[in-house]
Amino acid sequence: RLLEARGAHVDLDLAERRGVPVDVLAADEGHPVVRLASLLGIVDWVSVYAAIAQGVMARALQGNASSAEAMQTGRAARPLAELAWGQVERLKLT
Repeated sequence: RLLEARGAHVDLDLAERRGVPVDVLAADEGHPVVRLASLLGIVDWVSVYAAIAQGVMARALQGNASSAEAMQTGRAARPLAELAWGQVERLKLT
């Protein structure tokens, strides 16, 4: 079981014998930036919206929110952050 990436060989069996967990992820085809984005895109997108929702919640708690639904919107911060973290754990990027 050999993984080739830019001419480098990683022996997965050796890693497993040494107790090093290895996951092989399949990125989209194309430019290296596109390949990276295909793996990290959802985490990045969700984390940005989690941060925005957290900011909306902070303004609601301070009493200077621009919307009557700010508290409800702010409550989305935690589920969004948990979604992003779940993706990180699934991809073993930690």
